[in-house]
Amino acid sequence: MVLLVGVAACSSHARSATTETPPPPTSKPADADAELEQHTRDVIVRNRPRLRGCYEEALGTAPDLEGRVTLVIDVGQDGKAAHVFEGRREGLNDEVVRCLARVVKTLPFHDGAARTIRIQVPLAFGRRHE
Repeated sequence: MVLLVGVAACSSHARSATTETPPPPTSKPADADAELEQHTRDVIVRNRPRLRGCYEEALGTAPDLEGRVTLVIDVGQDGKAAHVFEGRREGLNDEVVRCLARVVKTLPFHDGAARTIRIQVPLAFGRRHE
């Protein structure tokens, strides 16, 4: 399953190249996917200050730093990030991306629902105007 936080959720079932008709989806997985997507969004929102801290720390050495990154997170069956990859980056340095990955690896994305998921989390950072 791939979840685009704030964008969309997709099923983990890849479509087969055969002409077989897949069984009709049940409402429970869709409800579970929507619930998991909302929970994932809530986890990221609750931890925005920690994620922003990575960016603000880097401003000390790069005061004009701003940009965005999409983190691709493989969440294990225990609900924690097993792997964090950089999907796409623009403007941010390696230091910020490594810090973001360290923070994300500490977050509980689900309560051990015995399933793995892949989440794409787009993040953008810029200086706050006062």
